[in-house]
Amino acid sequence: MHKEAVAQEFAKNAGKDAISISRLLPGPLARVWAHIVEPAQRSRWCCGGKVDQHVGGVVEMNFNLTALADGPDVAPPEKHKDHPNEVSFSGKVLACEPMHLFRHTWEYDGGHTELQFELEEQGDKVLLTLTHTRLEDRADRVNTSAGWHTYLDILDDELNGKARRPFWKRLTELELEYENRFPE
Repeated sequence: MHKEAVAQEFAKNAGKDAISISRLLPGPLARVWAHIVEPAQRSRWCCGGKVDQHVGGVVEMNFNLTALADGPDVAPPEKHKDHPNEVSFSGKVLACEPMHLFRHTWEYDGGHTELQFELEEQGDKVLLTLTHTRLEDRADRVNTSAGWHTYLDILDDELNGKARRPFWKRLTELELEYENRFPE
């Protein structure tokens, strides 16, 4: 699974219905893997919930934006004011190669998308490449890119022991950026 890839700060189109984004994160590999599949670690940067590490297993994605975002006193921007603070999704594990690859569905009313996390050691760092497929249209690619970019910023902060960037502020900035990056 060796690839000559480098981290890319911004997501890019990865096909008609997909985006990918890479980050070079501080290792070791087991530490980054834990932040992908262990509920307590995953909830610190994205979402909590059960994660089975075998094909056919269940993945729960329990997002708590009040805890993850900027705290209970920071209101979401107008565009997201009606977004629930807590929302849950589930999925099925499609591939699991511990320390290297984790792919699962993200099921919602009317369909599903797929997420893939690939990890590759690069010295004392780990290249994480996230690919999100089965996105319906440009708006999905823009919103998904801004969302994952924001979450990966938080993961980077977490792994580097830095204060977390403000969630809503960062998401809003990135939504505007991706509107320009993904032309019609």
